[in-house]
Amino acid sequence: MRKDKSPPPEEPAPPDDHEAVSGVQSVRRTMAVLRLVACGQEQGVRVSDIAAMSGLSRPTVHRLLKVLVQETAVEQDPLTRRYLIGPELALLGLARASRFPIRTIAEPFLRALAEQIGDAVFISVRHGADSVCIGRYLGHHGIQV
Repeated sequence: MRKDKSPPPEEPAPPDDHEAVSGVQSVRRTMAVLRLVACGQEQGVRVSDIAAMSGLSRPTVHRLLKVLVQETAVEQDPLTRRYLIGPELALLGLARASRFPIRTIAEPFLRALAEQIGDAVFISVRHGADSVCIGRYLGHHGIQV
């Protein structure tokens, strides 16, 4: 029972469907941009390429990249102006290194194989219809893949 006569405090209104859908859409777009930046590996990716591959407009891609750079999830090479995966994502990925115990188990065998054959050896895991390389071990040949 309330002692004062003031009305009970109002609870914040839940977001309408448009806001909820808009938030989900932003997350999906951001993840698509991150995946495309990751595809650029060490060469990086241009805004125009991300826009073309994602189907998003250049201004949308630029806004998403700006926030991702601020969060250090993405970085921009000052010389080429291309975008690369940033240190924050690498740190987040390390939080689940135990997700791939096969890498730790296979490492001494893969190193020995790379040394024996002299070529690069890779270990990959399935990710949907794709495979993701989780380890690379170099041999002694002068030309490496």
